[in-house]
Amino acid sequence: GSDLLVLTRLRAWLLRRIRARHIVENGVEWRRLEHFGIKAEVLPQIFDDPTRLALSYEHSDTPEVYVTAHPGAEDVYGLNVIEGIAASLPEVSFVIYGVNGLSKENILYRGQVESRIFDDETSTMAGCVRLNKFDGFGEGVAKAFLRGQYVFSAIDYPHADFTPDAATLVRKLRKLATRTRPNLEGMEYWRAELERNMDKLLCRS
Repeated sequence: GSDLLVLTRLRAWLLRRIRARHIVENGVEWRRLEHFGIKAEVLPQIFDDPTRLALSYEHSDTPEVYVTAHPGAEDVYGLNVIEGIAASLPEVSFVIYGVNGLSKENILYRGQVESRIFDDETSTMAGCVRLNKFDGFGEGVAKAFLRGQYVFSAIDYPHADFTPDAATLVRKLRKLATRTRPNLEGMEYWRAELERNMDKLLCRS
């Protein structure tokens, strides 16, 4: 994830000398390592069992989307963007996990909650917003795909809505209420991909 941003040439030189299998989760990370001459495999992963998460998307004319963040890195996770666009999207509710903040109108800060509570509360939401420009394959993103939800991401993933800037995010979120069916293509693609990657990591294939 973002640890790769502090990779120095010396550390990269040491990594190249170590006989190891280097694994990253997306093209952004892969290009970072390639810049330093380190070869890596792109294998997105999820810490959970991908077969445990089932289709749970529920359509709503007033959709909820969830955002995760870490204390001290709110802007890295795009909360400044969310705060800036929320008023222009009164029909969309943003539920933010991981940090505390001032809830208002259509922004609800839930703070840090147990994983089971997070899974339960987000299971029927419309989707996940992930605005990190440099990031691993977030658990929230993976869970959204596996539950047939829509993903709005600043990193371009198959079957996600690519939202590299605030204007694109607003435009795509405005259409969310019209999506009456789940993201089945994303669910099927990522279930197969994550199960296959788990097998590769465990050397089962």
